[in-house]
Amino acid sequence: MMVDKVKEMDKSIEIDYTALKNDLFRHLNVFIKKNKVGFKEKENTLLSQIKTEYAECFKLAKSMYKVFQTEYELPYSDNEVSFITIYLYKNSSVKIKRIYKVIAVCGTGRGMSLLLKKRIENVFDNIEVLECYSSIQIHTLPNFDEVDFVISTVNLNLKEIDVIKVSAFLGNRDIRTIQEYINYGSSFNAIPVNMGWSESSELSLSGDLIHGFSTKYQKVFLRLFDSLMSLPSELEVDEQAILGITIHLIIAIPRIMENEYSEEGLEELNQIARDYPKAYKCMDEFFTYFESRMELRLDALEKFAIFQYIIRRDN
Repeated sequence: MMVDKVKEMDKSIEIDYTALKNDLFRHLNVFIKKNKVGFKEKENTLLSQIKTEYAECFKLAKSMYKVFQTEYELPYSDNEVSFITIYLYKNSSVKIKRIYKVIAVCGTGRGMSLLLKKRIENVFDNIEVLECYSSIQIHTLPNFDEVDFVISTVNLNLKEIDVIKVSAFLGNRDIRTIQEYINYGSSFNAIPVNMGWSESSELSLSGDLIHGFSTKYQKVFLRLFDSLMSLPSELEVDEQAILGITIHLIIAIPRIMENEYSEEGLEELNQIARDYPKAYKCMDEFFTYFESRMELRLDALEKFAIFQYIIRRDN
């Protein structure tokens, strides 16, 4: 009945009614169950933004919710109207295709970000990666006037622009996250439903890649995992961080062989040593082992990049 209301009121836009029905069914089914047990939903923090930016969709969603409200004898809720608005916009043809200009960021701004740039532009025909920067360089930019958003493999604390955090290999989950952002901006974070994607296939694919490479350098990667498991409890790393560090090292080895040693990032690395002495000591022992085993020298920026996977901004 709610979808029928859309057909009655607005015939000027094309809507994928099947997808809209599926989204509404999942979301409102959960809402009904929560309402029965007296669960009070938190207010959508983006409510005012949604009302302003999607005014036409909000008006239509309001009429749709009233049908639902009457059928199930529920109180009126701007909160629920805002969620319906997002689903309406998501499944409509009102979106205008545009080219988004982004910056790609990784720990060093070298191989990983260039790989990320290629992957992004291969997947998205409406994204242009303007530049690739390290997590240090990005903070030196004077402004982001020509940039729509930032895509980063490491945690960034940027208040001037939205940052989409992705894994190093840009898997299906990351692609979905970027597409959701393009579809309706930061509002997509407000939708409280499980969108149904799985990480297992990504981890399996990347695991095969890592297994093949680590066979040659088995002791190095075993030592890495031991070091990561020995970090202080407040810096305990998850699977994605371990995966990111492993892939980073795999890609970095050929680059380290070719490049001259640089002291860029030394100041930031020394700051980590002061702020997190136990973690620094633990990882410095691994770096020493790595350099000895691989007969290579890790520069400060490479080490700092690895710490970016370990030290989260909320620590």
